[in-house]
Amino acid sequence: MAAYLTNMVSSQVLLVKIPMRYIWFSLLTLPACAEDVWLPIPGIATPEETTAYSENRGAVELFVKTNYDAILTQIDAGNGPQLNEAFNLADVPENERPARVLQLQSDLPLYNENPGALVTALTVYGG
Repeated sequence: MAAYLTNMVSSQVLLVKIPMRYIWFSLLTLPACAEDVWLPIPGIATPEETTAYSENRGAVELFVKTNYDAILTQIDAGNGPQLNEAFNLADVPENERPARVLQLQSDLPLYNENPGALVTALTVYGG
């Protein structure tokens, strides 16, 4: 299989035969150039990382489910003490919180039906 490259200057299509194994190798190794790209998945993360993620997620889940109605109201309002505490428990950086609130507001119908989705979103935002 060959990859096709387009010459943007003359709009001609150049045929360059690149073996697929090089393309796959490049795509599979590219994430290794970035930091913190792995989610805490058993077998990929260290056991300590997986344990820390599980404990953190458990704390966020307990808090969110205990204060679920108040957090949903505060997401809709854009701020509130329970929402801030959920962000704190999930380790969401302070400078990212306004953008995260907008994301949470856009997905509010999902979170109204699924508290687990809200927990997942918060823990992912906290990274």
